[in-house]
Amino acid sequence: MDEQTAFEPRAVLAPRRRRLTRLVPLVPVVALVAIVLAGLAGIRHEPPAVALVEPPAPATAAPAAAATPPEPQFPAEALGFDVVGLGDVRLAPLTRDDVIAIAGWYVPLAITGCPPESLVSSVASATVHPGFDPSAYCQRSGVLYATEPTLNGRATGRRAGATGDGLSSVSATIVKGVVLPADLEVAGADARPVVILGRFVESSTACMLLGACPSELIVDYVAWTP
Repeated sequence: MDEQTAFEPRAVLAPRRRRLTRLVPLVPVVALVAIVLAGLAGIRHEPPAVALVEPPAPATAAPAAAATPPEPQFPAEALGFDVVGLGDVRLAPLTRDDVIAIAGWYVPLAITGCPPESLVSSVASATVHPGFDPSAYCQRSGVLYATEPTLNGRATGRRAGATGDGLSSVSATIVKGVVLPADLEVAGADARPVVILGRFVESSTACMLLGACPSELIVDYVAWTP
């Protein structure tokens, strides 16, 4: 009886081990078949779509606005004289001998009657003064304005000194021998802010007798420019 009990388990378990042993070689084959079937099924990993973004258009620079020249800072005093804007000048109390300091905008109009160039060259070679002005002995004239003249078709409205009811403009003659900056000796150049020392005189002998003619400004010295 004991021999049968020991024999029966061995008889039952032996076939199971043989079946498992036979299945082990089939595992690689099944795995290979699965790989082949997956390839035939067309399983592919699509690359991620790339969105094409156009670069932004370069910004167009806005046209630069015309620069406004800075407001000139006229001095309050020049060579001991109180500076008065041309618009505040009162002619009634003035005489031909009264020198005043006037602020305004000067526009050169004409330079004529210059001495011969040979004389100017000889004087220039003899002088050692660095500020020699070859036009100092020409006849120079222009106009002094109380308000800056029209600039490129646009009135600036800038005034020299306080706003007054005096002169808006006056003809000016430069005394011979007075040295001027170069930009004040270019006929037809733009207006330049200046402070001059000058006198008001009648424009003719007849005006002196009648006392009712427009006055002319005689410029004895240019005391200030920017």
